[in-house]
Amino acid sequence: MLHRYSVFVVAVIMVFCFGSVGATPKYSTVRITVDKTLDYQVIQSLGLDIVGLGEGYAEAILAPGDLERLQSTGLKYTITIDDMTAFYRSRLDPSRAMGGYRTLSEIDLVLDSIYNAHPEIVTAKWSIGNSIEGRPIWVIKISDNPNIDEDESEVYYYAVHHAREVITPEVLIYFMRYLTDNYGTDPQVTYLVDNRELFFSTCLNPDGYYFNEQIASGGGGMWRKNRRENGDDSYGVDLNRNYDYAWGYDDFGSSPIPLAETYRGAAPFSEPEIQAHRDFINSRHFKVIANYHSAMNLFLYPWGYDEITCPDEDIFARMGDSVHAMTDYMPGPPWRVLYAVNGGSTDWEYGEQTTKEKIFAANIEVGNYYADGFWPPVSRITPLVQLHVQPNLFYASIADSIELLLAPAPPSIYAIGDVDTAYFQLYWHHSDQYNPAQSFEVWQMQDVARITDSLERQGPIWVEEGFTFATNSSHSTTHSYFSGNRSNIDTRLTTGQALRVGDGDTLQFWTSYIISSGWDYGYVEISIDGGSSWGSIPGSITTQDDPNGQNLGHGITGSSSGWKLAKFPLTQSVGQDILYRFRYVTDGSENNAGWYIDDIYPAVLCTTSVMLTDTVTDSTFFVTDIEPGDNYYRVRAKDTENQFSSFSPIIMARVSYNEQCPWQVADANNDGITDISDAVNLIGYIFSSGPAPIPNAVGSGDADCSGAVDISDAVYLISYIFSGGGVPGATCDCKNY
Repeated sequence: MLHRYSVFVVAVIMVFCFGSVGATPKYSTVRITVDKTLDYQVIQSLGLDIVGLGEGYAEAILAPGDLERLQSTGLKYTITIDDMTAFYRSRLDPSRAMGGYRTLSEIDLVLDSIYNAHPEIVTAKWSIGNSIEGRPIWVIKISDNPNIDEDESEVYYYAVHHAREVITPEVLIYFMRYLTDNYGTDPQVTYLVDNRELFFSTCLNPDGYYFNEQIASGGGGMWRKNRRENGDDSYGVDLNRNYDYAWGYDDFGSSPIPLAETYRGAAPFSEPEIQAHRDFINSRHFKVIANYHSAMNLFLYPWGYDEITCPDEDIFARMGDSVHAMTDYMPGPPWRVLYAVNGGSTDWEYGEQTTKEKIFAANIEVGNYYADGFWPPVSRITPLVQLHVQPNLFYASIADSIELLLAPAPPSIYAIGDVDTAYFQLYWHHSDQYNPAQSFEVWQMQDVARITDSLERQGPIWVEEGFTFATNSSHSTTHSYFSGNRSNIDTRLTTGQALRVGDGDTLQFWTSYIISSGWDYGYVEISIDGGSSWGSIPGSITTQDDPNGQNLGHGITGSSSGWKLAKFPLTQSVGQDILYRFRYVTDGSENNAGWYIDDIYPAVLCTTSVMLTDTVTDSTFFVTDIEPGDNYYRVRAKDTENQFSSFSPIIMARVSYNEQCPWQVADANNDGITDISDAVNLIGYIFSSGPAPIPNAVGSGDADCSGAVDISDAVYLISYIFSGGGVPGATCDCKNY
């Protein structure tokens, strides 16, 4: 099975002396045959720069020192590109320095140029610290009052953790110029510059970047790390393994070997570049950080250090979905879509919350590895940098209210019980400090029941996020839901109605699937907090086996061999209101048929559903004109982004009452008084063809509520007037007239 991202890159250092600037060090691409999971672990333990893992093989970039270490493992390999620098250089412009890319000094001059052209919204560059060889790490700020520290949301964009990722400063330079050139004319740009403080660092690793200029002045230099002398004839620390969050967590996500491309350093924050970076970030109040890398077409977010999701997975997933829509980049934590990383920047930027605030940080991998690589052809520079304008605007736009990416939490509705009038007050509670409701919808329903949903009508029961309505395969009748089967997808199908779990409740559905065994997985997940957090649950078709580090827990993989019934007991959630969803996650490979779902039980359905209001802003609503019988109610919230929450649990009002008449029963002459004249009127009407009771010929004269006007009504009325008998009309139901 071919995996699109099955590239295993190991970039190696120099053959003889890692510190010399003589002959260009040679990096070669090899394809490694991998037969079992242990083989991947062996390769990872070598500390190579992994850019992808595939099923059956891996690709890597090796120098002679690494080649010897690879040979010692006994793994089979084939050299596919003998000299990576020569390969990249063949695609560049030989008439220009760095093959058409900027030198380090040119990057610094661009910062001066942007400032000089727009000093009213750009600061002069300033150094946040120096590299190990003494080069400054420059930062500039773009805002409407750039030299004033205003109370505005802050966003930070930076590039070049890794020296050979030369497209990344170009992305930031283009975006900075886009902001300055469009300020005052483009409404979105103007708003963001006026209401944000945007910081940029174009080269975090100036020594490594400059070293590539020296060893490959025509471009194509493959140096990755900084230029620390490690004391064993090797140079460099991987700056993106030197942060202290989960530093050295294991020897797969970083390496203790100084020669290795992922060498984490002697201690966390050992490198002056990362110390300066840490101190700068701690001195600010960043809400969002965009950290640019290349080249895998990915949007990576925490956690990187282990196969677990972070507490804000749903927010990051929404960020990733938005970026995916703009770029087609695949979102996910590194371990899911690429490989594990410990001591990485995003884990520290997000996870460290004592010396600074929580930051929503992401690594963006620019470009396709095969078409672009670390040194994209010059013709690809413009389309690549333009591709990131909208994502960069997006990062700035969400900085003041990132939680608004999520729909609001569902309201909690209070029980009603029995009602003996045609009206009552409905109450609910909505608690969402990050995304408060701006208004609520109130729905009234009849004939609510739990059903097996055969999916023959695509309706509001399900919220589709990547799952689609399908007709090519089904268990019953003609329709089912389909997960999709592309590479690197994370699709979901969520019930839109909370379900109260009772004793013995079991979620069950019919399913048919062919899922890449051990690599791709389906999950059944539940939420007990209205969708804020989710967890997978075990069922009759799940496994905890995790041969390739891809199973998030209780995964569904392999083949169902046709349609089969799946059962997922809800024992652990009895008495709780839950949402449940189906989730399908794939890796970077070419995929199998995917996952089909049909005949889902329990699903909530009603025969009649009417929205009573969508404008109420309070947490109460006065319901009127209710028909007797069992009436059901639910509420959902809407936020400022016009996103809806899932519905509250359904509550029932059992309504039983006698409908009051708009007239006075037994006031036969309609004079507003029940007296002897009404009895005379009734007797005249019954026996002498006198005038009928008004305004309703029956209702106005039916004193005993029998449903007809006859002599008994006159007797009833006379008894009431003279003998203290029953009140006329007391038991009448006006709907009978």
